[in-house]
Amino acid sequence: MQTAAEHTEMLNIHFRDWQRTRSVDLEDVVRSATVAEIVEAAREALNLPLDTSYQAVLDGRALNSLETLKEAGIEMDAEMELIPEVHAG
Repeated sequence: MQTAAEHTEMLNIHFRDWQRTRSVDLEDVVRSATVAEIVEAAREALNLPLDTSYQAVLDGRALNSLETLKEAGIEMDAEMELIPEVHAG
């Protein structure tokens, strides 16, 4: 059983793809998880291609993949977009 403090460290996050055709809810995500970890979990849950890199966007702001959810300011029931990363070459 979780303590109240442990429960507040868990988040539910809603992701949708950039085309807004697919979505997934990630539940009970720890706030110490990195943005990269939840991006991968969302990519897998949405069955998106492995050969493309993705980034999480919250309120129009691309999130730093190395930050934890807590550092990125992610709150309970956040709604994010998962968009392909564009690399100039």
